[in-house]
Amino acid sequence: MDLNKIIELFKSIKDNPTVIIGIVFASIGTIASGSYYVITKANEINSIISNYDETAGQASKAMREVEYLKERVNSQAETIMKLQEKAGDGYMLAREAKVIADSTQKESRSGIAGIKSELDIQNNSLRSEMQAIRRATVNPLGK
Repeated sequence: MDLNKIIELFKSIKDNPTVIIGIVFASIGTIASGSYYVITKANEINSIISNYDETAGQASKAMREVEYLKERVNSQAETIMKLQEKAGDGYMLAREAKVIADSTQKESRSGIAGIKSELDIQNNSLRSEMQAIRRATVNPLGK
């Protein structure tokens, strides 16, 4: 992404605070919970490793736990990526809806302007006919 696209993205997002709040809350919650889980499990692994003897069985158990945690971290990273994709999709849908709404609004305004123009023409025509009838019914000699 170049700088102009990033600036355009922020300008379009600032008009819709609901999208910003949704993205922030979705990202913060996911990242915070994943980070907390990773940090606590990493601390547990460090304490487990420091307490184990150098026996082969205990070392293999620690390695299995590390692999399990790595799988969990990878799984959570995939979940975070999916959430980010969904947030991006939601943002794009919101932009499309805004474009459609703007287009509909422009079409409605132009249609209403056309109808108003026609009504103004009819109004002026009726007024001129009424003036002609009024002049025709008034007797200038009877005054």
